[in-house]
Amino acid sequence: EKLRYGKESFTCPIDRREVKKNQVFFDKAVERKVHNLEVYCDLNQAGCDWKGTLVNLLNTHKYICQFTILPCTLNCGQHLARSELSDHVENRCLRREVPCEYCSKSFKYQAISSHHNSCPLYPKKCPLSCGKKLPRCEIEDHVAIDGTCPNRLLECEFEEAGCDVITKRKDRAQHTESDALKHLSLAYKKMKEMKQEMSSMPRKMDSMLRCYKEGEAYVYYWKITDWFRNLEKAKEFDQFFVQSSPIYVCVPGHRFLIKLYPNDTSANVGVYLCLVKGDYDNFINWPFNYDYSFTVINQQRNGQNVTHKIKMSKIEESSKVCFHQP
Repeated sequence: EKLRYGKESFTCPIDRREVKKNQVFFDKAVERKVHNLEVYCDLNQAGCDWKGTLVNLLNTHKYICQFTILPCTLNCGQHLARSELSDHVENRCLRREVPCEYCSKSFKYQAISSHHNSCPLYPKKCPLSCGKKLPRCEIEDHVAIDGTCPNRLLECEFEEAGCDVITKRKDRAQHTESDALKHLSLAYKKMKEMKQEMSSMPRKMDSMLRCYKEGEAYVYYWKITDWFRNLEKAKEFDQFFVQSSPIYVCVPGHRFLIKLYPNDTSANVGVYLCLVKGDYDNFINWPFNYDYSFTVINQQRNGQNVTHKIKMSKIEESSKVCFHQP
């Protein structure tokens, strides 16, 4: 071998004589004899009982011997006999891919327990101890006020009328039925209070909101102070706006405010009508479906006002969602 790879001479391991390259030759006959020698597997002591020719050992058996020690193909750090490797990779390796039994996503086996702590479909017991097990993602809806958990604490359906009893959802119907006379009395009292409040509201509104009726239209005057300072702020900060106080068009009626963007787009002024929650929302018609207009009053002598009219009939249905009850 040494002569084959460029050595000019070597020392014989038997008699320690120097042997030159030109004194030796490759003997095919001897090679065949050696290759045909009967040998045992190198791992005989480990349990391999294979026996055959040397050439078969070198060319075939050593590549398939089931007792050969190999590293895990998933790089977990373990070394195993070839006969155990397949089972290890498929069933025992901590780095093997396994599907979550709840959401079916794949994770390394060593991470699956950690995944279960956040898996949205992992079953959890109801925190209110109703006895149900639900996917984690459904627990919040289950225990919500409008959910289905029978142990959720709820205020009485007549709470706004004055009943302060709190019961579990499963007991709510029984309470409503058993205290029906009390609820009727509270509801009647509340109705009288609301009637008195509504009768006095027009006088309050006239003094507070400066909302006037001119002909068939309701008019609201809004004076904006510090205009130039607001304009500079709008140029410095995107989406800067000023807004009016909330007002009622009439009583009972819709409640709204006006938002003004001093520097909306391309140096234009943006003015928007915004509906807000009011005391009469449950007694009036929705969605808001009245034509309205904005007028910028020119305070210069002989100046002309600028008016922009909005007709609800010309607004696309998909855009009318902003006119629904807030």
